[in-house]
Amino acid sequence: EYIFNSNDISNEKEIHTRATLTIAMGMLQSSGRFSHYNPRMEYLVEMVHRIKVNGFSIYANDTQVCGVGLYGTPSFMNHSCRPNALRICRLQKSSPPSMHITAFRDILPGEEICISYMDTSCPSHMRLENLEKDYYFVCNCEACDTNSDQQDDSITMALRCPNCSSSSVIRADKGLAPRRPVYECSECHNTNFESALLQLRDFEKTENGDLSLSELQITYRRLQKICYNTSWYVQEAGHRLLEEHLEKLAELAGDFEQQKAREALKLAQELLDAKPQLVHSTGAFLNHQHLRHKAAKLLLFLDPDPRRSIQELQGILTSLTPLYSEDHTVIAQVKATLASAMM
Repeated sequence: EYIFNSNDISNEKEIHTRATLTIAMGMLQSSGRFSHYNPRMEYLVEMVHRIKVNGFSIYANDTQVCGVGLYGTPSFMNHSCRPNALRICRLQKSSPPSMHITAFRDILPGEEICISYMDTSCPSHMRLENLEKDYYFVCNCEACDTNSDQQDDSITMALRCPNCSSSSVIRADKGLAPRRPVYECSECHNTNFESALLQLRDFEKTENGDLSLSELQITYRRLQKICYNTSWYVQEAGHRLLEEHLEKLAELAGDFEQQKAREALKLAQELLDAKPQLVHSTGAFLNHQHLRHKAAKLLLFLDPDPRRSIQELQGILTSLTPLYSEDHTVIAQVKATLASAMM
């Protein structure tokens, strides 16, 4: 039986769930196909939240979610923001989607096998908020523990000090559990980052599709002034901006298409050159490989000489093959691009 504690549901969430279920049940019963079926609302609410807590998103490709699946063994695996295993969904034509757990790094004898329930490349306060909101628990793994030397928000955020040209900004409040974290420049000891932090919080509130292409361009450049390119904020804004460029690219032709492709490739290379921390986050690692694939395809489109693209695509396959089976969609897509490059 899938684990769930009904006491974890907030009143606001339960009201929203009940309203949605009422509409859905009304539509089903009006169709005449389920007019005889009238389950208790409490039962339906519980089932919805059981699925939400224990379900796994099923992806049609690297970004498009096409459903939710329930898988017994993976649902009992604990979360870590530094997981040692990766969950991979396989879509098969002749059978339902299957879930596979693959080692992301070497696992010691007796070490618990953990997966991540979400993309853990973002700062700890975002992870904590999302895990508590969606999965009803407070994460206390080493990456989220403010007392731990492994707590790496200063690396994840990669703030710039406005007073120093090449300094690092570190957390100055470890072990104090303050209401708001305190950051300090390692060179000049400046702690006045309030304006920068407010701008970062504003970006956190945005989602994919909230900003237009021009707004994303402004946001991306503004974040680059606040943070180094390795920052999660710069990388996230850059990935969103790249997706907008690629969508526009599909609508263009001729010189306009070439210009947009060059613009997209320049951005992709800028993000790749930053080389953000990929060691601990499965999400960041996979996003990096997908970004490499997009850049390789753009380069293949723009450069008549395919050798650079071929070399990069072979490198991507080397990185992904230990994690994915040969017939997985992700591997198949990279191989298809490689085959096109070698024609």
